[in-house]
Amino acid sequence: MTKPIVREFMNDWWDLTFRQMNDTWWPEGYIDSLKSWDQFSLWWLVEKEEKYKDLKVGIFDDDLRWNYYNALNWAITKPETGPVILRHFSAGLNKDTPIV
Repeated sequence: MTKPIVREFMNDWWDLTFRQMNDTWWPEGYIDSLKSWDQFSLWWLVEKEEKYKDLKVGIFDDDLRWNYYNALNWAITKPETGPVILRHFSAGLNKDTPIV
């Protein structure tokens, strides 16, 4: 995060996600069922905010290593390029609990 725009993006992403999950922000015209999508705020910032139009966002070829969703079937989906770096267990979380 040597570029200030990246730090600003990360701060704005956190803030927007916090507000989204606490039901204090939601853009008009978008279906409510998307509110539980934890990446909506990332999508919103890179697609809708002029400030971040030139920010380069991509997907790693070995993306399962960087964001392994624990509910996936490990035997079928385990990454072949190396060990998992980040594993999340979000399927068991209570989505009604506000982020604090």
